[in-house]
Amino acid sequence: MNAKTKILIVEHDPTDLELLHRELKKGGINYVAEIVQNEQDYSNAITNFSPDIILSDYSLPSFDGPTAFKVKERMAPDTPFIFVSGTIGEENSIELIKSGVTDYALKDKLFTLTTKVNRALEEVRAKKEKQRVKEQLVKSEKYFRSIIENSADGIALLDAEMNIVDISPNCKKIVGFDREELLGKFPASLFYPEDIPVILDAFSSALKNPDTAQLVQYRSKKKEGGYVWIEANYINRLNDPDINAIILNYRDVSDKKRVEEEIRKLNAELEDRVKERTSELLDANAALEAFSYSVSHDLRSPLRSILGFTKIIQHDYHSAFTPELQELFEHISTSSKRMNDIIADLLALAKYGNEKLVLDDIDMSGLFNRVWNEADMASKNNPVLQIGPLPHITADVSMMEQVVVNLLSNSVKYSSKKQNPIVQVGFEEAEGA
Repeated sequence: MNAKTKILIVEHDPTDLELLHRELKKGGINYVAEIVQNEQDYSNAITNFSPDIILSDYSLPSFDGPTAFKVKERMAPDTPFIFVSGTIGEENSIELIKSGVTDYALKDKLFTLTTKVNRALEEVRAKKEKQRVKEQLVKSEKYFRSIIENSADGIALLDAEMNIVDISPNCKKIVGFDREELLGKFPASLFYPEDIPVILDAFSSALKNPDTAQLVQYRSKKKEGGYVWIEANYINRLNDPDINAIILNYRDVSDKKRVEEEIRKLNAELEDRVKERTSELLDANAALEAFSYSVSHDLRSPLRSILGFTKIIQHDYHSAFTPELQELFEHISTSSKRMNDIIADLLALAKYGNEKLVLDDIDMSGLFNRVWNEADMASKNNPVLQIGPLPHITADVSMMEQVVVNLLSNSVKYSSKKQNPIVQVGFEEAEGA
């Protein structure tokens, strides 16, 4: 429901007052009125009643309209004031309008009153709305200016020739120059010479592509000397009549560039270390290969002799062996075979170390079962293989098969003194693996 319009009426004649009320109601104005006839009541009503509009006769027995207008101007300057009189006169009316009176209506033409009241009230509403919008704009501008001035980033407006039209005060924090030192300047003299082509290219792209951000990094001179790394963003708003400029958002990224340079150096050092380590590994592999040949030729030859002569002695002189001597020969034979297996494993490791890894998906359960069956791990003590759930892994099949062969053969070998030993295979998933 709309609030009633509060009308303060300055009138002493009951008949004129009745006609005025009739005209206001006839015009559809929803109002509440307060009637006064002297200056004291009038002043009190302005303070306490707070009228939306004042309708005043020009002359009263103890009061008059011009005085009422002056009091209103002093106490409520924004409240509209309309004279309703039959004696005001046209010339007097013009002067009153010039002095600030909102309007006037003649008592013999009261049919114009409603229109004039509505127009006066609408003008007040429009004026208040305009003031509200203006205050909001001022508040908004103050708010955003505060953000811009206290931001770590800088903002500048450039014309089509790249001259600085406006720039935020925090340019002093970034490059050391005051705002006044940069306004109207073409900033190319501040750029690092090698970076000028990149900057001009980005600016040219901004001119050709309105509303499309053009990002560029360059070095800008500082007032106190040296250069600072700048990351800038050009956005062309020349076609926007409210902006008519190219917006430049820029920030100091010197710390970021320093970190990037440190990372680049660390990566370079890491690459050098990797190359150095790779060279060391190649040398180690070469040494291992040489050792493998030495093992093959220098160790296996006498080991074969030991195994061969042991078999000959056991075969030819078996009947002359005492139990103690038989046990000693069995120890010699077993140790020689174990030594031969160790040499074979070393040679296999050297061989795989020189070959390129071929990665593939491996079913570890299937691999353990296959190796167990193919290698015929059964022996006198009848070992039993128990395989728990095993994952699929990605590895070199040949090398992983050799690992499994070694694991199973060692398990059987070192449990040979037990009857029906159980070889259990399982896995644990380590954290971070």
